[in-house]
Amino acid sequence: MTLASRTRTYRLCWILSLAFAAVSVAAFLSIGPDALSAAGRLPGFPAPGAESSILSRHPGALAIAAGVLCSAYGITVLFLLSFRYSRTVSMELFFFAFWALALSAEALRAESLRGALRGVTYLEWNLVTRLLLSLRFLGIFSLFAGSLYSVGYSEDKQTVPIGAVLLAALALGTGLPVNTGSFGADLLQRVGYARLFGFLSAASFLGTVTNYLIAARMTGEGGYRWAALGCALAFAGGQMLRASASPASVVLGSLGLVAGTILFLRRIHAYYLWL
Repeated sequence: MTLASRTRTYRLCWILSLAFAAVSVAAFLSIGPDALSAAGRLPGFPAPGAESSILSRHPGALAIAAGVLCSAYGITVLFLLSFRYSRTVSMELFFFAFWALALSAEALRAESLRGALRGVTYLEWNLVTRLLLSLRFLGIFSLFAGSLYSVGYSEDKQTVPIGAVLLAALALGTGLPVNTGSFGADLLQRVGYARLFGFLSAASFLGTVTNYLIAARMTGEGGYRWAALGCALAFAGGQMLRASASPASVVLGSLGLVAGTILFLRRIHAYYLWL
C-alpha cells in the first residue's frame, strides 16, 4: 500500500465520520425539543436510577452525550491521521483509523431514536442497528489486525487481513439476531447472543495486547509496551462509551479513550520515525 492510497483511505474515513455527524445532527433537530426525554418512550429502554433527577427527566441524555463524544473523538483522530500522521509507514495506524471510524458512527444513535419515534419503515429502523453493530466489530477486529504487523506479519500482505476484517464484521453485524421490539441504553435495538459479542471483543482485545507485548520482547523496543497500554485504555474507554451505563462510565471512558489514543499514536509514530 502506497502512502498516497493510505492517505486517501484516512481522508475517506474522515469524510465518513463528518457525514455520520451531519446525519445525527439532522436527526436530533428532526425530533425536536423533547429529543433527550423521548428515549423514555422506547420499549425496553432501561429506566435511569431514581437518584439522578436530570436523567429521570432526560433519559436519553447519557446515550446522546456518549455518541457526541465518540463522534468528536473519531473526527479528531481521523483528521490527525489524514493530515499529520499520513506519511507514517505503519499498518498499526492504518487499522487504527477503522477503530476511530467505528466510534465516530456512534453518533448515529440519534438517527436510531428518530426512526423509532417517527415510525419509519422496518428496513430503515433495523439498518442503523445493523450498521453500528458491523462497525463495532470492524473497529475491534481492526485493532487486532493492526497488531499483527508488530510481530512480523509482512506489510506486503495487506489484502488478506483487510478483507478478513471487513467480511467478518459484515457477516457478524448482519447475521446476529436483534430484538426489534426492545431498546438498550445505547438507543439501539437489543442484540441477541450478547455473550458471543463479549467473547469476540475480549478475545480480540487480549490478542491485540499480547501481540504488542510480544513485539516489545522480540524487538527490545519499550515503546511497544506503552502502545499495548494505550491500546488497552482506548479499547476500555470505547467500550464504556458504547455501553453508556452511567455518568461515571461515560466520563471515565472518555478519559481512558483520549489518554490511550494519545499514548498509542505517539509511541507507534515515534517507533516508525526511526525505521
